[in-house]
Amino acid sequence: MLRDPLLQSRAERYLARVSISRGRRSKRTAAIPRSTISRGSICGGSRRALSFYTRDLNRDIVGAFAQLQAEGIIEIITCAATHGFLPLMDGYPEAMRAQIMVGRDSYVECFGREPAGIWLPECAYVAPVARLLQEANIRWFVVDAHG
Repeated sequence: MLRDPLLQSRAERYLARVSISRGRRSKRTAAIPRSTISRGSICGGSRRALSFYTRDLNRDIVGAFAQLQAEGIIEIITCAATHGFLPLMDGYPEAMRAQIMVGRDSYVECFGREPAGIWLPECAYVAPVARLLQEANIRWFVVDAHG
């Protein structure tokens, strides 16, 4: 969703709207003199966020996260395609497999490499998931402690 041009333009419009509205005097900020740092930082922070999103990131949040991952600063993991609750799919192995493979393929499309880990939907686990994760070349997963 973060790569969709329509949603990117909506995010930009939202940031612009917030920047403008915070620049206006409201009941909440009327008592704060225009020259104070707190009022200036509220307005300035909104303008900086808009500038960062449009100019620095070129509206590409996914690309920014990919760069942080490439630099070893963060590790991004994948999830199941539609966050389908895998234990309920235990009787439908093809649906369970599709959830994992589509999640993996979407990650590869976004980040140009396979994910090392996955956040299992609702942190729920059933035994057949292990084989599917191995097939997807996913090396670790997040699960509830009792799982």
